[in-house]
Amino acid sequence: MYASSHLYINFFQPSFKLQSKTRDGARVHKVCFTPATPCDRLPAHSSVGPAIRQRLTAPFMGLGPVRLLQEIRLSQQTLSDLAAHGVSEDVAAGTPAIADFVASKAQPRTLQRQVKAWRAERAQDKILGRLRVPDAMPVEV
Repeated sequence: MYASSHLYINFFQPSFKLQSKTRDGARVHKVCFTPATPCDRLPAHSSVGPAIRQRLTAPFMGLGPVRLLQEIRLSQQTLSDLAAHGVSEDVAAGTPAIADFVASKAQPRTLQRQVKAWRAERAQDKILGRLRVPDAMPVEV
């Protein structure tokens, strides 16, 4: 899914980029370049050589936005089905990463809670770390 969305965004999804910003009192006036895809913007830059420009534009010839969107939607549907119905044994056996995850019997909620607790502990250590009184260190005899 990420490979398809990466290609779709870089080759077919134009975006605005800020050209200038001026302040007039409390009002800010922003001027943007015309919308362009990252693949259009990069070869147009003056520091990009012809060989790199050719390498950047070559993959575009074999791509189609409709096909990429279909791949993205199919991947999203597959993920949705896996989330709703779980992973069947034959799919789990065929994919090592899924098989490892299913074998671990980890629940996503449990993992989220563990990560949240770890982050909270780390934040507390960073904030209170200097304020805590160190425990008495045992003296070796």
